[in-house]
Amino acid sequence: MAARTTTSLGVMVSLAILALLSLGFFVTTVIFLAQVQRLNRELDTANANLAAAIPPDKQSERWDQLRRDFERPDGVVLGLDKALEEIAMNVTGKRGDRLAEFDKEAERVFGKGYGSWLSAAKEMHERTQQLERELATAKSGLADANANLLDQQDQLARAREEHSSTIARLTGELDDYQSGVNRYRTDVEAAQSDFRSRAAAIRADADLQVTSLESTNRDLENRILVLERQVQRTRGNDTNRLRPYNEEALVDGNVVDVNPATGTVYISRGRGDKVPLGITFQVYSVGTAIVPDANGEYPPGKATLEVVGVDPTSSRARVIRGSRGNPIVKGDLIANPVYDASKTYSFVVFGNFDVNNDGISTPQEAEEIKALVKDWGGELTDDIAGDTDFVVLGDKPILPPEPKFDDPPAIISRYQELARGQHRYEELFRKAGDTSIPVLNQNRLFTLTGINIDR
Repeated sequence: MAARTTTSLGVMVSLAILALLSLGFFVTTVIFLAQVQRLNRELDTANANLAAAIPPDKQSERWDQLRRDFERPDGVVLGLDKALEEIAMNVTGKRGDRLAEFDKEAERVFGKGYGSWLSAAKEMHERTQQLERELATAKSGLADANANLLDQQDQLARAREEHSSTIARLTGELDDYQSGVNRYRTDVEAAQSDFRSRAAAIRADADLQVTSLESTNRDLENRILVLERQVQRTRGNDTNRLRPYNEEALVDGNVVDVNPATGTVYISRGRGDKVPLGITFQVYSVGTAIVPDANGEYPPGKATLEVVGVDPTSSRARVIRGSRGNPIVKGDLIANPVYDASKTYSFVVFGNFDVNNDGISTPQEAEEIKALVKDWGGELTDDIAGDTDFVVLGDKPILPPEPKFDDPPAIISRYQELARGQHRYEELFRKAGDTSIPVLNQNRLFTLTGINIDR
Protein backbone atom coordinates (compact mmCIF):
# COMPACT_ATOMS: atom_id res chain seq x y z
CA MET A 1 0.00 0.00 0.00
CA ALA A 2 2.80 2.12 0.79
CA ALA A 3 4.42 1.64 -2.63
CA ARG A 4 1.21 2.36 -4.45
CA THR A 5 0.71 5.44 -2.48
CA THR A 6 4.19 6.65 -3.29
CA THR A 7 3.71 5.97 -6.97
CA SER A 8 0.44 7.74 -7.04
CA LEU A 9 1.97 10.68 -5.32
CA GLY A 10 4.78 10.83 -7.93
CA VAL A 11 2.28 10.64 -10.72
CA MET A 12 0.25 13.32 -9.16
CA VAL A 13 3.30 15.49 -8.75
CA SER A 14 4.24 14.84 -12.35
CA LEU A 15 0.77 15.64 -13.47
CA ALA A 16 0.85 18.77 -11.38
CA ILE A 17 4.18 19.82 -12.86
CA LEU A 18 2.89 19.03 -16.33
CA ALA A 19 -0.18 20.98 -15.67
CA LEU A 20 1.93 23.90 -14.44
CA LEU A 21 4.22 23.67 -17.44
CA SER A 22 1.23 23.52 -19.76
CA LEU A 23 -0.23 26.54 -18.03
CA GLY A 24 3.10 28.36 -18.25
CA PHE A 25 3.42 27.48 -21.92
CA PHE A 26 -0.10 28.66 -22.52
CA VAL A 27 0.50 31.87 -20.74
CA THR A 28 3.79 32.30 -22.57
CA THR A 29 2.09 31.54 -25.86
CA VAL A 30 -0.63 34.07 -25.11
CA ILE A 31 1.98 36.70 -24.19
CA PHE A 32 4.05 35.94 -27.29
CA LEU A 33 1.01 36.18 -29.53
CA ALA A 34 0.12 39.52 -27.95
CA GLN A 35 3.67 40.73 -28.59
CA VAL A 36 3.55 39.45 -32.16
CA GLN A 37 0.30 41.29 -32.72
CA ARG A 38 1.76 44.44 -31.21
CA LEU A 39 4.88 44.16 -33.34
CA ASN A 40 2.73 43.55 -36.41
CA ARG A 41 0.77 46.68 -35.61
CA GLU A 42 4.03 48.61 -35.13
CA LEU A 43 5.36 47.16 -38.36
CA ASP A 44 2.21 48.23 -40.16
CA THR A 45 2.52 51.69 -38.64
CA ALA A 46 6.21 51.87 -39.58
CA ASN A 47 5.40 50.76 -43.14
CA ALA A 48 2.61 53.34 -43.31
CA ASN A 49 5.01 56.05 -42.00
CA LEU A 50 7.66 54.91 -44.47
CA ALA A 51 5.17 55.07 -47.31
CA ALA A 52 4.18 58.56 -46.11
CA ALA A 53 7.85 59.60 -45.90
CA ILE A 54 8.75 58.19 -49.31
CA PRO A 55 6.50 56.22 -51.64
CA PRO A 56 7.60 52.65 -52.31
CA ASP A 57 8.21 53.43 -55.99
CA LYS A 58 10.55 56.28 -54.98
CA GLN A 59 12.65 54.21 -52.61
CA SER A 60 16.06 53.99 -54.22
CA GLU A 61 19.70 54.18 -53.40
CA ARG A 62 19.14 57.83 -52.35
CA TRP A 63 16.79 56.61 -49.65
CA ASP A 64 19.31 54.10 -48.45
CA GLN A 65 21.92 56.85 -48.40
CA LEU A 66 19.62 59.15 -46.39
CA ARG A 67 18.82 56.32 -44.04
CA ARG A 68 22.51 55.68 -43.46
CA ASP A 69 23.29 59.40 -43.10
CA PHE A 70 20.39 60.12 -40.71
CA GLU A 71 20.19 56.77 -38.84
CA ARG A 72 19.03 57.72 -35.40
CA PRO A 73 16.98 56.18 -32.62
CA ASP A 74 14.01 58.39 -33.36
CA GLY A 75 13.99 57.76 -37.09
CA VAL A 76 15.23 59.20 -40.40
CA VAL A 77 12.40 61.75 -40.77
CA LEU A 78 13.04 63.22 -37.40
CA GLY A 79 16.71 63.22 -38.26
CA LEU A 80 15.99 65.12 -41.47
CA ASP A 81 13.76 67.55 -39.58
CA LYS A 82 16.47 68.07 -37.01
CA ALA A 83 19.01 68.67 -39.76
CA LEU A 84 16.61 71.15 -41.44
CA GLU A 85 16.23 73.06 -38.18
CA GLU A 86 20.00 73.22 -37.83
CA ILE A 87 20.27 74.51 -41.42
CA ALA A 88 17.56 77.12 -40.67
CA MET A 89 19.48 78.27 -37.60
CA ASN A 90 22.65 78.55 -39.69
CA VAL A 91 20.93 80.35 -42.58
CA THR A 92 18.24 82.62 -41.10
CA GLY A 93 18.78 82.25 -37.38
CA LYS A 94 15.19 81.04 -36.94
CA ARG A 95 14.65 77.33 -36.18
CA GLY A 96 11.17 77.17 -37.67
CA ASP A 97 12.05 78.70 -41.11
CA ARG A 98 11.81 76.51 -44.19
CA LEU A 99 12.99 76.65 -47.81
CA ALA A 100 10.60 79.49 -48.83
CA GLU A 101 11.95 81.62 -46.02
CA PHE A 102 15.49 80.63 -47.07
CA ASP A 103 14.87 81.94 -50.62
CA LYS A 104 13.29 85.20 -49.42
CA GLU A 105 16.14 85.89 -47.03
CA ALA A 106 18.75 84.97 -49.67
CA GLU A 107 17.12 87.33 -52.24
CA ARG A 108 17.05 90.10 -49.64
CA VAL A 109 20.75 89.60 -48.81
CA PHE A 110 22.25 88.55 -52.16
CA GLY A 111 19.64 89.86 -54.61
CA LYS A 112 17.70 87.98 -57.27
CA GLY A 113 19.61 85.46 -59.37
CA TYR A 114 22.10 84.89 -56.59
CA GLY A 115 22.72 81.24 -57.61
CA SER A 116 23.53 78.89 -54.80
CA TRP A 117 23.84 80.00 -51.21
CA LEU A 118 27.38 78.78 -51.02
CA SER A 119 28.53 80.58 -54.19
CA ALA A 120 26.76 83.78 -53.07
CA ALA A 121 28.29 83.44 -49.61
CA LYS A 122 31.72 82.82 -51.15
CA GLU A 123 31.34 85.87 -53.41
CA MET A 124 30.24 87.98 -50.46
CA HIS A 125 33.12 86.64 -48.42
CA GLU A 126 35.55 87.53 -51.19
CA ARG A 127 34.03 91.02 -51.46
CA THR A 128 34.29 91.33 -47.69
CA GLN A 129 37.94 90.31 -47.81
CA GLN A 130 38.55 92.81 -50.64
CA LEU A 131 36.83 95.54 -48.64
CA GLU A 132 38.87 94.57 -45.61
CA ARG A 133 42.05 94.86 -47.68
CA GLU A 134 40.90 98.24 -49.04
CA LEU A 135 40.00 99.29 -45.51
CA ALA A 136 43.45 98.29 -44.34
CA THR A 137 44.99 100.29 -47.21
CA ALA A 138 42.75 103.27 -46.37
CA LYS A 139 43.71 103.00 -42.71
CA SER A 140 47.37 102.95 -43.73
CA GLY A 141 46.80 106.01 -45.94
CA LEU A 142 44.91 107.70 -43.14
CA ALA A 143 47.77 107.03 -40.79
CA ASP A 144 50.20 108.54 -43.33
CA ALA A 145 47.85 111.51 -43.85
CA ASN A 146 47.61 112.04 -40.09
CA ALA A 147 51.38 111.93 -39.89
CA ASN A 148 51.64 114.46 -42.72
CA LEU A 149 48.98 116.60 -41.07
CA LEU A 150 50.86 116.61 -37.82
CA ASP A 151 54.03 117.55 -39.71
CA GLN A 152 52.22 120.36 -41.54
CA GLN A 153 50.71 121.55 -38.29
CA ASP A 154 54.18 121.74 -36.84
CA GLN A 155 55.37 123.66 -39.92
CA LEU A 156 52.34 125.98 -39.68
CA ALA A 157 53.04 126.64 -36.02
CA ARG A 158 56.65 127.51 -36.85
CA ALA A 159 55.50 129.70 -39.76
CA ARG A 160 53.04 131.50 -37.49
CA GLU A 161 55.78 132.15 -35.00
CA GLU A 162 58.04 133.49 -37.76
CA HIS A 163 55.12 135.54 -39.17
CA SER A 164 54.36 137.04 -35.78
CA SER A 165 58.01 137.89 -35.34
CA THR A 166 58.14 139.47 -38.83
CA ILE A 167 54.96 141.46 -38.19
CA ALA A 168 56.33 142.73 -34.92
CA ARG A 169 59.57 143.76 -36.65
CA LEU A 170 57.76 145.39 -39.59
CA THR A 171 55.35 147.15 -37.22
CA GLY A 172 58.30 148.68 -35.44
CA GLU A 173 59.85 149.75 -38.75
CA LEU A 174 56.48 151.11 -39.92
CA ASP A 175 56.15 153.14 -36.74
CA ASP A 176 59.58 154.58 -37.41
CA TYR A 177 58.61 155.35 -41.03
CA GLN A 178 55.34 156.89 -39.88
CA SER A 179 57.17 159.12 -37.45
CA GLY A 180 59.52 160.17 -40.25
CA VAL A 181 56.60 160.79 -42.61
CA ASN A 182 54.83 162.89 -40.01
CA ARG A 183 57.94 164.96 -39.50
CA TYR A 184 58.37 165.29 -43.27
CA ARG A 185 54.70 166.23 -43.70
CA THR A 186 55.04 168.89 -41.02
CA ASP A 187 58.11 170.30 -42.76
CA VAL A 188 56.40 170.18 -46.19
CA GLU A 189 53.25 171.86 -44.88
CA ALA A 190 55.34 174.58 -43.31
CA ALA A 191 57.26 175.01 -46.58
CA GLN A 192 54.02 175.02 -48.59
CA SER A 193 52.54 177.65 -46.31
CA ASP A 194 55.66 179.75 -46.74
CA PHE A 195 55.58 179.22 -50.53
CA ARG A 196 51.89 180.14 -50.70
CA SER A 197 52.50 183.30 -48.75
CA ARG A 198 55.40 184.23 -51.02
CA ALA A 199 53.43 183.24 -54.15
CA ALA A 200 50.44 185.30 -53.01
CA ALA A 201 52.68 188.29 -52.46
CA ILE A 202 54.40 187.80 -55.82
CA ARG A 203 51.04 187.29 -57.55
CA ALA A 204 49.63 190.43 -55.95
CA ASP A 205 52.65 192.43 -57.12
CA ALA A 206 52.42 190.87 -60.58
CA ASP A 207 48.69 191.55 -60.80
CA LEU A 208 49.30 195.18 -59.96
CA GLN A 209 52.02 195.41 -62.57
CA VAL A 210 49.91 193.59 -65.18
CA THR A 211 46.92 195.80 -64.46
CA SER A 212 49.04 198.90 -64.81
CA LEU A 213 50.68 197.66 -68.01
CA GLU A 214 47.36 196.50 -69.48
CA SER A 215 45.82 199.88 -68.75
CA THR A 216 48.75 201.66 -70.40
CA ASN A 217 48.73 199.23 -73.33
CA ARG A 218 44.98 199.58 -73.77
CA ASP A 219 45.23 203.35 -73.88
CA LEU A 220 48.06 203.19 -76.41
CA GLU A 221 46.26 200.65 -78.60
CA ASN A 222 43.08 202.69 -78.56
CA ARG A 223 44.96 205.81 -79.52
CA ILE A 224 46.76 203.99 -82.34
CA LEU A 225 43.52 202.49 -83.72
CA VAL A 226 41.66 205.79 -83.50
CA LEU A 227 44.51 207.53 -85.25
CA GLU A 228 44.65 204.88 -87.96
CA ARG A 229 40.92 205.18 -88.59
CA GLN A 230 41.17 208.94 -88.70
CA VAL A 231 44.02 208.71 -91.20
CA GLN A 232 42.07 206.35 -93.46
CA ARG A 233 38.93 208.46 -93.33
CA THR A 234 40.95 211.62 -94.00
CA ARG A 235 42.48 210.07 -97.10
CA GLY A 236 39.03 209.10 -98.33
CA ASN A 237 40.04 205.51 -99.10
CA ASP A 238 37.68 202.51 -99.17
CA THR A 239 34.47 204.54 -99.33
CA ASN A 240 32.52 201.38 -100.22
CA ARG A 241 33.32 199.56 -96.96
CA LEU A 242 30.58 198.55 -94.60
CA ARG A 243 30.58 200.95 -91.63
CA PRO A 244 28.12 201.39 -88.77
CA TYR A 245 27.32 204.92 -89.91
CA ASN A 246 26.44 203.70 -93.48
CA GLU A 247 24.69 200.33 -93.19
CA GLU A 248 23.16 200.57 -96.69
CA ALA A 249 26.75 200.06 -97.98
CA LEU A 250 26.11 196.35 -97.30
CA VAL A 251 24.32 196.17 -100.65
CA ASP A 252 26.27 193.96 -103.05
CA GLY A 253 23.98 193.99 -106.09
CA ASN A 254 20.38 193.66 -107.18
CA VAL A 255 17.89 191.22 -108.69
CA VAL A 256 17.80 191.57 -112.50
CA ASP A 257 15.16 188.95 -113.30
CA VAL A 258 12.84 186.41 -111.64
CA ASN A 259 11.35 183.20 -113.07
CA PRO A 260 8.54 182.22 -110.66
CA ALA A 261 7.78 179.03 -112.58
CA THR A 262 11.22 177.54 -111.92
CA GLY A 263 12.02 179.51 -108.77
CA THR A 264 15.15 180.91 -110.43
CA VAL A 265 16.44 184.39 -109.60
CA TYR A 266 19.11 186.20 -111.63
CA ILE A 267 21.42 188.68 -109.86
CA SER A 268 23.73 191.39 -111.20
CA ARG A 269 26.96 189.83 -110.01
CA GLY A 270 28.88 187.18 -112.04
CA ARG A 271 32.24 185.60 -112.63
CA GLY A 272 33.84 188.98 -113.26
CA ASP A 273 32.71 190.03 -109.78
CA LYS A 274 34.35 186.95 -108.16
CA VAL A 275 31.03 185.40 -107.11
CA PRO A 276 31.71 181.87 -105.67
CA LEU A 277 29.27 179.00 -106.16
CA GLY A 278 27.19 178.28 -103.10
CA ILE A 279 27.35 181.76 -101.62
CA THR A 280 24.10 183.01 -100.11
CA PHE A 281 22.58 186.49 -100.28
CA GLN A 282 19.84 188.14 -98.28
CA VAL A 283 17.17 189.94 -100.36
CA TYR A 284 15.92 193.35 -99.21
CA SER A 285 13.44 195.72 -100.83
CA VAL A 286 15.51 198.76 -99.86
CA GLY A 287 19.02 199.22 -98.52
CA THR A 288 17.89 201.16 -95.49
CA ALA A 289 16.21 198.00 -94.17
CA ILE A 290 19.64 196.62 -93.24
CA VAL A 291 19.73 198.44 -89.93
CA PRO A 292 20.17 196.80 -86.48
CA ASP A 293 17.41 197.14 -83.92
CA ALA A 294 17.75 198.44 -80.36
CA ASN A 295 19.34 195.14 -79.32
CA GLY A 296 21.90 195.31 -82.14
CA GLU A 297 20.28 192.46 -84.10
CA TYR A 298 19.96 192.73 -87.89
CA PRO A 299 16.58 191.95 -89.46
CA PRO A 300 16.49 189.05 -91.91
CA GLY A 301 15.71 189.85 -95.54
CA LYS A 302 12.46 188.86 -97.15
CA ALA A 303 14.21 185.94 -98.86
CA THR A 304 17.50 184.01 -99.02
CA LEU A 305 19.21 183.07 -102.28
CA GLU A 306 21.89 180.45 -102.96
CA VAL A 307 24.03 180.85 -106.09
CA VAL A 308 23.83 177.70 -108.25
CA GLY A 309 25.35 178.98 -111.51
CA VAL A 310 27.84 181.72 -112.36
CA ASP A 311 27.96 183.46 -115.75
CA PRO A 312 30.40 186.18 -116.85
CA THR A 313 28.24 189.15 -115.76
CA SER A 314 25.37 187.55 -113.80
CA SER A 315 24.54 184.53 -111.68
CA ARG A 316 21.64 182.16 -111.25
CA ALA A 317 20.33 181.51 -107.75
CA ARG A 318 17.65 179.39 -106.16
CA VAL A 319 15.33 180.54 -103.40
CA ILE A 320 16.04 178.64 -100.19
CA ARG A 321 13.77 180.85 -98.07
CA GLY A 322 10.96 183.20 -98.97
CA SER A 323 8.24 185.30 -97.34
CA ARG A 324 4.58 184.72 -98.13
CA GLY A 325 2.94 187.86 -99.53
CA ASN A 326 6.29 189.55 -100.14
CA PRO A 327 7.75 187.99 -103.32
CA ILE A 328 11.12 188.68 -104.85
CA VAL A 329 10.84 191.25 -107.67
CA LYS A 330 13.18 192.79 -110.18
CA GLY A 331 15.21 195.60 -108.58
CA ASP A 332 15.38 194.06 -105.07
CA LEU A 333 18.78 194.42 -103.37
CA ILE A 334 21.10 191.57 -102.32
CA ALA A 335 23.64 191.67 -99.50
CA ASN A 336 26.29 189.46 -97.83
CA PRO A 337 28.74 191.14 -95.42
CA VAL A 338 31.48 188.66 -96.27
CA TYR A 339 31.34 189.31 -100.00
CA ASP A 340 32.33 192.47 -101.85
CA ALA A 341 32.99 192.67 -105.58
CA SER A 342 35.60 195.41 -105.29
CA LYS A 343 37.59 194.45 -102.22
CA THR A 344 38.39 191.77 -99.70
CA TYR A 345 36.91 192.21 -96.24
CA SER A 346 39.08 191.54 -93.23
CA PHE A 347 37.61 189.50 -90.34
CA VAL A 348 38.69 188.62 -86.81
CA VAL A 349 36.88 185.47 -85.55
CA PHE A 350 37.12 184.43 -81.90
CA GLY A 351 35.07 182.66 -79.18
CA ASN A 352 32.93 179.55 -78.83
CA PHE A 353 30.37 178.81 -81.57
CA ASP A 354 27.47 176.38 -81.98
CA VAL A 355 27.47 175.88 -85.75
CA ASN A 356 25.82 172.42 -85.62
CA ASN A 357 23.07 173.76 -83.34
CA ASP A 358 23.49 171.03 -80.72
CA GLY A 359 23.25 173.50 -77.83
CA ILE A 360 26.97 173.26 -77.01
CA SER A 361 29.35 176.07 -77.98
CA THR A 362 32.95 175.02 -78.54
CA PRO A 363 36.11 176.83 -79.72
CA GLN A 364 36.61 174.12 -82.37
CA GLU A 365 33.45 175.20 -84.23
CA ALA A 366 35.02 178.63 -84.78
CA GLU A 367 37.06 176.90 -87.50
CA GLU A 368 33.86 176.36 -89.48
CA ILE A 369 33.11 180.10 -89.35
CA LYS A 370 36.66 180.84 -90.53
CA ALA A 371 36.33 178.32 -93.39
CA LEU A 372 33.08 179.99 -94.46
CA VAL A 373 34.75 183.43 -94.55
CA LYS A 374 37.62 182.03 -96.64
CA ASP A 375 35.30 180.21 -99.06
CA TRP A 376 33.39 183.43 -99.74
CA GLY A 377 36.50 185.53 -100.36
CA GLY A 378 37.03 187.06 -96.93
CA GLU A 379 40.37 187.50 -95.21
CA LEU A 380 41.17 186.40 -91.65
CA THR A 381 43.48 188.16 -89.19
CA ASP A 382 44.43 187.22 -85.65
CA ASP A 383 44.01 190.66 -84.12
CA ILE A 384 42.25 193.96 -84.75
CA ALA A 385 44.18 196.34 -86.97
CA GLY A 386 43.45 199.58 -88.81
CA ASP A 387 42.02 197.70 -91.83
CA THR A 388 39.78 195.26 -89.89
CA ASP A 389 36.22 195.37 -91.22
CA PHE A 390 34.32 192.96 -88.96
CA VAL A 391 34.85 191.24 -85.60
CA VAL A 392 32.86 188.00 -85.28
CA LEU A 393 32.59 186.93 -81.62
CA GLY A 394 30.97 183.76 -80.41
CA ASP A 395 30.16 182.94 -76.78
CA LYS A 396 32.60 184.11 -74.15
CA PRO A 397 34.91 181.31 -72.86
CA ILE A 398 33.73 180.02 -69.47
CA LEU A 399 36.36 180.24 -66.75
CA PRO A 400 36.29 177.41 -64.14
CA PRO A 401 37.10 178.01 -60.45
CA GLU A 402 40.68 179.10 -59.87
CA PRO A 403 42.87 176.08 -59.13
CA LYS A 404 44.69 175.63 -55.86
CA PHE A 405 48.42 176.00 -55.46
CA ASP A 406 48.94 172.23 -55.16
CA ASP A 407 46.59 171.18 -58.02
CA PRO A 408 48.10 169.15 -60.90
CA PRO A 409 50.05 171.21 -63.45
CA ALA A 410 47.65 170.19 -66.23
CA ILE A 411 44.69 171.76 -64.39
CA ILE A 412 46.64 174.93 -63.67
CA SER A 413 47.79 175.13 -67.31
CA ARG A 414 44.24 174.61 -68.60
CA TYR A 415 42.92 177.34 -66.29
CA GLN A 416 45.59 179.74 -67.47
CA GLU A 417 44.76 178.97 -71.11
CA LEU A 418 41.05 179.65 -70.54
CA ALA A 419 41.87 182.80 -68.60
CA ARG A 420 43.95 184.05 -71.52
CA GLY A 421 41.08 183.23 -73.90
CA GLN A 422 38.59 185.13 -71.75
CA HIS A 423 40.93 188.08 -71.50
CA ARG A 424 41.44 188.07 -75.30
CA TYR A 425 37.67 187.93 -75.86
CA GLU A 426 37.11 190.96 -73.62
CA GLU A 427 40.02 192.78 -75.24
CA LEU A 428 38.71 192.20 -78.81
CA PHE A 429 35.22 193.35 -77.81
CA ARG A 430 36.63 196.48 -76.18
CA LYS A 431 38.92 197.33 -79.11
CA ALA A 432 36.08 196.89 -81.61
CA GLY A 433 33.93 199.27 -79.58
CA ASP A 434 36.69 201.82 -79.21
CA THR A 435 37.39 201.85 -82.97
CA SER A 436 33.73 201.57 -84.12
CA ILE A 437 34.32 198.24 -85.92
CA PRO A 438 31.06 196.24 -86.36
CA VAL A 439 30.81 193.29 -83.98
CA LEU A 440 28.79 190.32 -85.26
CA ASN A 441 27.77 187.43 -83.08
CA GLN A 442 26.87 184.08 -84.63
CA ASN A 443 23.19 184.99 -85.00
CA ARG A 444 23.94 188.32 -86.67
CA LEU A 445 26.42 186.74 -89.08
CA PHE A 446 23.97 183.98 -90.02
CA THR A 447 21.15 186.50 -90.44
CA LEU A 448 23.16 188.77 -92.73
CA THR A 449 24.55 185.92 -94.82
CA GLY A 450 21.36 183.83 -94.89
CA ILE A 451 23.03 180.78 -93.35
CA ASN A 452 20.63 178.55 -91.42
CA ILE A 453 18.26 181.51 -91.16
CA ASP A 454 15.31 179.33 -90.13
CA ARG A 455 17.00 177.42 -87.34
